[in-house]
Amino acid sequence: MNPDLLRGLIIWALLSVGAFLFWVFIPEFQIVPVWGWGAISSNAATCALVFLDKVFARVGFRRIPEMAFYLATFLGGSFGMLVGMYAFSHKTRKTSFQIVVGALVLAQAAMVVWMGIRL
Repeated sequence: MNPDLLRGLIIWALLSVGAFLFWVFIPEFQIVPVWGWGAISSNAATCALVFLDKVFARVGFRRIPEMAFYLATFLGGSFGMLVGMYAFSHKTRKTSFQIVVGALVLAQAAMVVWMGIRL
């Protein structure tokens, strides 16, 4: 596996797990079900990953590969990816990236609708 891809996924996983643990163990936040905090954590971590890549680009650090963004989006961070892309103007000019992210967002939305109908 590409070391940069692995680094990006590790950063995303640490951000996601950290946010999840923060929200689950703080008593004031326990009005939301655990699966809701999982979704919120995944989206927050994906948005933070986009921000970090933007910072890495400005300071000259090694960038996070697009595949890490695709995996983070696929693993539940679609809303966070869209917010991060447009809030930080990150990869908004790259058409191929927008097409893949758009397809992943639509696939996730279809899955959520299908699961909602089944419940």
